[in-house]
Amino acid sequence: EYNGTRVLSRASVDEMMRVQYPEIWRDMGLGWWFGQVGGRAALGADGGDKGVCTTAFILADRSVGVAVFANGERTSLGERAMFAIQERLLAEAKNL
Repeated sequence: EYNGTRVLSRASVDEMMRVQYPEIWRDMGLGWWFGQVGGRAALGADGGDKGVCTTAFILADRSVGVAVFANGERTSLGERAMFAIQERLLAEAKNL
């Protein structure tokens, strides 16, 4: 919901959060994975393509989200940098 307007139906959100194939991947919903970020329950999605690297997380307990988009390939060094930025943003979100 944004500014009092529902963007997705509750049923759509529930379906996105449902583990689709538990026998294959127990922590993967429809486009989102479930896990821990900074020791907190989170929903996440990450990926990339030629020239771009992305990561996005929603902290379930605080209704706070972090998204990082960067130019460049998904390399080990780039991934560590993205996660360091994400951790810094999450640390700031704790202060909200």
